[in-house]
Amino acid sequence: MKRNSVLAMLVFFVFISILGVVYYKNQTGKIAGTSTEQPVVQQVSGIILPHHNLAEELILSSFEKIKGEPYEYIVIFGPNHFVPESPTFVSADQIEHYPLATNIIGKMRETFPDVEVSNSLVEKEHSIMLHLPSLQTYFPHAKIIPLVISPRYQRQDLREKINFLDATLPKNTLYIASVDFSHNMMLLEAMKKNEESIKVIQNFDYQTLLSFQDDHTDSPVSLTLLLMAMEQRKKTHWETWVSSHGALLTGDQTVQGTSYVIGVFW
Repeated sequence: MKRNSVLAMLVFFVFISILGVVYYKNQTGKIAGTSTEQPVVQQVSGIILPHHNLAEELILSSFEKIKGEPYEYIVIFGPNHFVPESPTFVSADQIEHYPLATNIIGKMRETFPDVEVSNSLVEKEHSIMLHLPSLQTYFPHAKIIPLVISPRYQRQDLREKINFLDATLPKNTLYIASVDFSHNMMLLEAMKKNEESIKVIQNFDYQTLLSFQDDHTDSPVSLTLLLMAMEQRKKTHWETWVSSHGALLTGDQTVQGTSYVIGVFW
């Protein structure tokens, strides 16, 4: 009897997993959870991207959609995974092989003494470093401003930093939030969390966003900075390009993994 119960539970689990795959395949048209939208006509001013190697194909296909855009500067916000007790903003003024906007970073430090420069910290931070080779390939003439963001912040301070960047940088600047979404979750639950996150992002709901934990995203502050920049620049039209999960990317429905959202503002 006990054996039959275990077998029934196993069959139920497999059935639910298959339903999840079928549902999200129908929703997106692709097993990986990617959207089928055409490349955007207007210039993208902000983009949310994962920083997980598993999502590399999704990241590269997103860059393909905006390649050729004449971005002069690229600001990339990413979470401080390894030294979260650091100041809220940590940047770098030298990373070998990559063109950093040292003039802007220097002005930012002069204006805000709490901004720290640590080349070694940034070079170890995959939320930044994962994207630098692609940024150099797709936008070879752009200068990069890497900003590693800790969860220690004051909202007014975030606004002041964004006001500075907006006043200092030209309109043809791309802002990137390098962020992963739900962590250590099964497919269906994680995709529901993605839907909640997308709604909050679309609505510029800062209060809810900043209350999120790892079950939604690993860096609400990085996302908040992106939203503030887009609001400041009046680039508030959002398009979701990807909503996916490790189970979809690997084809293994037993994966208790990370989810991903890719989308743009213009």
